[in-house]
Amino acid sequence: MISPASEGVLARILAARHQAVSARRTLVPLAALEARLVPSERSFLGAIERPGISLIAEVKARSPSRGVLRPAYDPAELARAYGGSAHAVSVLTEGPHFGGSLGDLSRVRRVTRAPLLQKDFLVDVDYQIPEARAMGADAVLLLARVLDDAALERGILRARELGMEALVEVEGEADLDRVLGSTSARIVGINARDLDRLAIDLGRVHRLAERIRGGGRRVVAESGLSRREELVALRGLADAVLVGTSLLAAEDVAAALSALGFPRRPSRSEVKLCGLRSLEHAELASRLGVEWVGINRVPGARRAVERPLAAAIAARLDGPRAVGVYRDLDAAAVLEDARALGLDAVQLHGAEPPSVTRALVAAGLVVFKAVAVPDGLSTMEAHCEAGARILFDVAGGGTGLPFDVAHLARTLLPRPLGVAGGLRAEHLAHTLAALEPDLVDVASGIEEGGELDPVSAEAFVTAARGRAPRLPARFGVHGGRYVSELLVPGLVEIERAFAEAQADPLFHAELAALLAEFAGRPTPLTFAANLSRELGARIFLKREDLLHGGAHKTTNTLGQGLLARRLGKRRLIAETGAGQHGVATAMIGAKLGLEVDIFMGAHDVARQRPNVQRMQLFGARVHPVHAGGATLKDAINEALREWSASIEDTFYVFGTAAGPHPFPQIVRGLQRVIGDEIRAALLAREGRLPDHVYACVGGGSNAIGAFAAFLDDPEVELVGVEAGGEGLGGRHGATLHAGRHGVLHGAHSYVLQSDDGQILEAHSVSAGLDYPGVGPEHAHLRDLGRARYTIATDAEAIDAVGWLARTEAILCALETAHAVAALRREGREGRFAPGALVVLNVSGRGDKDLDHLARLAEGAVS
Repeated sequence: MISPASEGVLARILAARHQAVSARRTLVPLAALEARLVPSERSFLGAIERPGISLIAEVKARSPSRGVLRPAYDPAELARAYGGSAHAVSVLTEGPHFGGSLGDLSRVRRVTRAPLLQKDFLVDVDYQIPEARAMGADAVLLLARVLDDAALERGILRARELGMEALVEVEGEADLDRVLGSTSARIVGINARDLDRLAIDLGRVHRLAERIRGGGRRVVAESGLSRREELVALRGLADAVLVGTSLLAAEDVAAALSALGFPRRPSRSEVKLCGLRSLEHAELASRLGVEWVGINRVPGARRAVERPLAAAIAARLDGPRAVGVYRDLDAAAVLEDARALGLDAVQLHGAEPPSVTRALVAAGLVVFKAVAVPDGLSTMEAHCEAGARILFDVAGGGTGLPFDVAHLARTLLPRPLGVAGGLRAEHLAHTLAALEPDLVDVASGIEEGGELDPVSAEAFVTAARGRAPRLPARFGVHGGRYVSELLVPGLVEIERAFAEAQADPLFHAELAALLAEFAGRPTPLTFAANLSRELGARIFLKREDLLHGGAHKTTNTLGQGLLARRLGKRRLIAETGAGQHGVATAMIGAKLGLEVDIFMGAHDVARQRPNVQRMQLFGARVHPVHAGGATLKDAINEALREWSASIEDTFYVFGTAAGPHPFPQIVRGLQRVIGDEIRAALLAREGRLPDHVYACVGGGSNAIGAFAAFLDDPEVELVGVEAGGEGLGGRHGATLHAGRHGVLHGAHSYVLQSDDGQILEAHSVSAGLDYPGVGPEHAHLRDLGRARYTIATDAEAIDAVGWLARTEAILCALETAHAVAALRREGREGRFAPGALVVLNVSGRGDKDLDHLARLAEGAVS
């Protein structure tokens, strides 16, 4: 242990920590801390006991040796960037020298499921360990150089009492002698940095690791690690590495993680069915939707297939990619056969040298290299460097026997990683949890009596896909996914991501925080006293116009923006009519650091110029669409075309509760907060539910958001108001009144169409309602009679804008004005019982429409 009076960087830090902790003890007594402690539920030890070498990624603002590491330091954003790559996150909470704070623990914990290590200079373990736990830490760093033997052991035991772990850090032999001889440490870190001189000595890790590994202890290598080859060299020595500066100094953190050997792990594993021997097998694989199938081309093997049948199987596949399996051939022979069969992937299952791998990769083939565990691990790195995807298996392959994952301890696992060898559906969950493979390869595990069994194959694929729930694709007869096959993978990916996010408390916590702190939820429920006196009911206005961005659209785009980031997309695209969804998408792109392209009908660009300017100010590129009627329908068409060509790195933020599955479900799920807030506010204020809920309907997102919370309350009348335009005898957008069953933009619903099925141009004075379709759930609610749909004409809507402004001093959007017009008309007709509770959803504010209204008044537009 050293004294605070000693010289060096560490001594200065410790002197400051003694003073700071003493002050905190006075402000927040230990008893107050302990009263709010709950044991940690995240296992730091479990995170580093897994097979392979685990990554502990660090967040810190600066270091004494390098200064400021990231000018715009945000610990939560860094933790998100580490998601799917790091197995634990180290949070440096020391302030004066490293720029951290205890509050960083709470901020990081909200955005990651990984266990958190508090990295600080603990000088008072009796106080600082409970303090760390109270702020969200699951483990603490104890420095052997700072604490005496008694304090070290007391800290280790106190951490365990709180469900935490202690990472005990040593610098040299003397420290290690004390830790091994006088403490019960289970995790020992070797710091390669001299804390006084700040110099790096990686050889220290190699010298000390062998002594630590006995007795079940785990080894963490710390400091100075920045290259993949350094981690490869730690094979057999370290269970985990703690990396900070090299990641924090990188401009592209994801690229730095990949280069280090820790790319983002897959949300689910690909599946490869191996040993297909018939056209029926090819059809089964296609039906099951697997990514790869293996066709054995090894002469004499039990599952071997001759060239004519192999070519036929490859040709019959619809979706899966065929992989030819070879053993100990030269590159020319493999390439000739693969070309003859029309394959674009091969699997090498012998003792092929890396030169064969390199030649096949250069020829444009995907190469899977089977590596026997443990005997072949020494060749793995060379094949990785040659471009192969590694497939772990037992020696020889095809035996139906599993390998022992214990052989992979303290080994940097390759990515992407495939696993084969004795896999079966009933045991697959353990493999998926332990190794998180990118691909699982099965042959004997789906056979009965030596033949492929369809039931076993389906069970295996189901187990590999995990248990994320599928979203219902239809509302009655409406909905579905009627799209080009180019769009299906992207839609499936989004559906899966949303289903997983719905079950993820971290997603909900982050979305809730953004909705509250950035968007301004909950929005007020305003009692409209003047409207109430005039119409004889108690009328409340749900003020979505006060949401940041000026409309309800921000809620949806925030949720979808988080999904895009969850999927690792770099760009958002969206359609927009009135421009509110475009503005909201542009805002969220700016907030989350994503590129944004907005497609907007040229007619709408002209009448919604203020919103176009807002999108551009937020950094979005706005693309006017001149095709068709140059309105919302045509903007969606163009956005879908763009997405089909860029689906790998682009997320389509669909703006309304229409379109192909899963967009109606996603938009409904995100927007239902509107109805939930209405319900809670009215119950708190009035003690009962509303009698009527009004909302305008184009595609229907604000309306379904308001209605969703009351669908199971038949006493609440739900009223949707469509664009009546010039009246049902002229141009309009009243799809639920004049539409017929059809398919538009990938979903079955009611559609405005001619007798021969051609889509008609919709019309409305409001850019957000001139859509010739409607969301499938609204179509279903109409069929059921659960919601009532009426119309308001252009003239009524224009007049309603002024009426609401004069009566309640609220300037609403022309879209909302349709609902206001219907409310006024029906109130004057005596539809509301005395004292009835009526809620109208003010979906957006009207400043965007002022120029358009002025031009209408001048007769410049129609």
